[in-house]
Amino acid sequence: MSFARPELLWLLLLLIPLSFALVFIQKRYERRLQLLTRREFQPLLLPAWALRKPWFSWVLILTAVAALILALARPRYGFEWKDVKKHGADVVIVLDVSRSMNAADIDPSRLVRAKREIMDLMKVVHGDRLGLVLFAGVGFIQCPLTQDMNAFSLFLEQVDSDSIPVQGTSMGQAIRLGMQALQDGTEAGSVGKAMILISDGEDQDTDPLVAAKAAAGQGIAIHTISVGGQGAPIPLPDGGFLKDESGSLVVSHPDETILRQIAEASGGHFLRSETGEFGLDRLYRESIRPPLKETEQSQRERVWNEVHPWLTGLAIFLFLSEVLQRQWRSRKRRPEAARKETGDPALSS
Repeated sequence: MSFARPELLWLLLLLIPLSFALVFIQKRYERRLQLLTRREFQPLLLPAWALRKPWFSWVLILTAVAALILALARPRYGFEWKDVKKHGADVVIVLDVSRSMNAADIDPSRLVRAKREIMDLMKVVHGDRLGLVLFAGVGFIQCPLTQDMNAFSLFLEQVDSDSIPVQGTSMGQAIRLGMQALQDGTEAGSVGKAMILISDGEDQDTDPLVAAKAAAGQGIAIHTISVGGQGAPIPLPDGGFLKDESGSLVVSHPDETILRQIAEASGGHFLRSETGEFGLDRLYRESIRPPLKETEQSQRERVWNEVHPWLTGLAIFLFLSEVLQRQWRSRKRRPEAARKETGDPALSS
């Protein structure tokens, strides 16, 4: 016997204050009876069951709560090895983390806004796998393809403009890394692959169009998103803003041309995030997910025999039993009360 969520077993401690609460309610009921009449006269006014402590009801309630808590912890016993087929598409997000992404023409900054939009995308990705590639002057695979959105979120939270010390924008290399991530993590022959490139569009002669055409040849569509508004200065880590050799302030403007060309060369879509809203979730539902053929992967997994449905049923049965026996006692009281008032013994039958 084991539990899928053993951390919930501490909730069983709640049975202790619940027991005290039931005792407190009973004590208050008895004190109110004493305010109405003395103890020796109570049997003349109330049926015998109303003067007894409701031990049976307490046992039903406490047992039902315990069964419900155990069901939440998902007890299980024994397991079988089964071949489980999983369906899903593979999408790699290629994110620009160069210092120009710190520009604040989109609140609070281009990079922070991009990370928030990716977090929103994770909410609509069900059964698919996401990967993350970062790039500036060079690039690297930050997170391989995974269905574990918690792990992906941890990798994403660590992203900032200092993730890559070499500054610049090697967009072509980043696309090739995205292709590598898809090739390494996807079964041979799968066409359930796509890439989302988020950048302000600058490139340093790394042939991004050549890389985009190579991706298209492998059935990978690259959807590009231009990040930025009317342009803004580039903040530096130690304060102040980036200046050129002449001492003039460097203002970063998004370069949409190269991003449009990448999308067209690979059969993807181009989006502009001038207002700060990327619409990644909508892009995913309407343009990325529908044309992707799902990859079918067979994986041998351990399948446990779950006990929680039986415990849930037992909890419901016990709660209903407590309610029904309370109603039965109430109905039993009515003919007894009527017999005492009228003195007719026939009413008791």
